[in-house]
Amino acid sequence: DGSTFVLSNWTFGPINVFDNQTTNAGSPVPYPIAPYMPGGGTNPTPATVDLQMKGVIHASTTIKAMEFEVLDNIADLSVYAIGVSNNGGGSDGPEWPFPAASASAGDRIYVARDSAAFRAFFGFDADDYDAPGAALNFNGDDGIELFKNGETIEIYGDTLQDGTGEPWEYTLGWAHRYDWTGR
Repeated sequence: DGSTFVLSNWTFGPINVFDNQTTNAGSPVPYPIAPYMPGGGTNPTPATVDLQMKGVIHASTTIKAMEFEVLDNIADLSVYAIGVSNNGGGSDGPEWPFPAASASAGDRIYVARDSAAFRAFFGFDADDYDAPGAALNFNGDDGIELFKNGETIEIYGDTLQDGTGEPWEYTLGWAHRYDWTGR
């Protein structure tokens, strides 16, 4: 139902792993672009959701991004949105809607706050940008929600708790979902 965060479905870079890093590749523990991380689950057949969070990246004040995995063809991504619960303040609801576009099963979608900073750090362009920082304003200890048609379908972390010191904290680091893991 998307209301439960399962820590064991995720792997993490150490806190501050991106401190003073100018590129992902130069980091002591880079965010895994490819190949992806195999998990302990099985291929969900059929998919019960079309889109899921795959990664959260907080490399600096300008390099903030999320990765999503398309599990089944999506005719219109605009039914999905991201929301961030800053400092454990609870849900703010949908803050950044995906654009009206289609996506195919297997696609990876990167949403970043700053296009130039993302490109310089990762060496490729993100798919979409939240330039005003409506949702990608997290600081590494914030819970994140994925919405579909205004309803929460997935939560990363805890929206009612400041994540400082929590196992899911990603300050100047990253979190990446293992492949084939559910919520």
